[in-house]
Amino acid sequence: MLKILKLTLGFFIVVLSSPARADIDWLSYQHVPLDDVIKTHAPHFKAGDIDKQFSGAPFKFTSRVIYTGKTREISAEKLQFLQMWGKTLQISAEFIAQYKQEILVKTKQQELWIPMQSMVLNFMARELKPGDTYYLYYIMNGMLKKEWVFTAVEFQRIHLSSHDLNNPTLVDHFRSREDQLICITGKTDPNACSHIGPFKIGAPYKAMDNPWKEIAQNNGVTVTAYPIINNDKHNAYWVIGHKAGTITSLQLTGNYADDKLSFSSIKLDDSQDKVKSILGPRYRVKQLQDINGEMWDYYPFPISIEFVKGKVYSIRVTETNNP
Repeated sequence: MLKILKLTLGFFIVVLSSPARADIDWLSYQHVPLDDVIKTHAPHFKAGDIDKQFSGAPFKFTSRVIYTGKTREISAEKLQFLQMWGKTLQISAEFIAQYKQEILVKTKQQELWIPMQSMVLNFMARELKPGDTYYLYYIMNGMLKKEWVFTAVEFQRIHLSSHDLNNPTLVDHFRSREDQLICITGKTDPNACSHIGPFKIGAPYKAMDNPWKEIAQNNGVTVTAYPIINNDKHNAYWVIGHKAGTITSLQLTGNYADDKLSFSSIKLDDSQDKVKSILGPRYRVKQLQDINGEMWDYYPFPISIEFVKGKVYSIRVTETNNP
């Protein structure tokens, strides 16, 4: 449950390390569209009813946004808000003092002014141009009157070359560029690259014949398993999560290598080296005793790949805001 600290309440103490540009913990930031962050947390705040409402925990997010190049000085009122938030969560005054300006951030639905450290703003001005998309790493602070307050700590430029965007084999596929995982697309759809074979996250769900099993979960998602092939040499099956007629998760499992059942050019039975060459080195490894294998988790991207004997055994993708 979201913890909110209003000005009239006692302190809720959380210790938060001051992030620095060189040692950002990328994996601690949830990959969620900024518009969805606001939509999800809006019911916990009362816009305009109370002057200052603080988030009682340092919720961290990363979102794909559009660079405008517009900056301005932080108002005295917002700076005081950040100072009070910092004292409440025991964040050093030196860290808050790094915020003197804010940047205009554009999303699919709105524009917001978000404080950013001056040093990082200088890097942004050198590496980005208005209209570029990038990943913003930020922390939720709360609400000042009717305005949402976030503090940005870092950004990652999305390296989309004209060569990539003009290559039909790469468009709407994930690729590693300069050790950074990106979705090569010109679309604003956050799930543009989240597809396996003929199925895509966010697309309408159409039931197929002869499902193996169907399970209704408490969160409203129904999970349905479908066979693809099962013989002496090969086996493979789908596990598709769907809610309100929309696909929310996809999992392909087995040893049946087929180009028509690929994810970003990765097929079942591919090698670990091939996966690493496509998706890059930013993943976490978890041992899986039940299959005597391991899983590579690409969080904050909603991608995980399981291996057995060094070969791809299962590929799973979900919605960008679905853990």
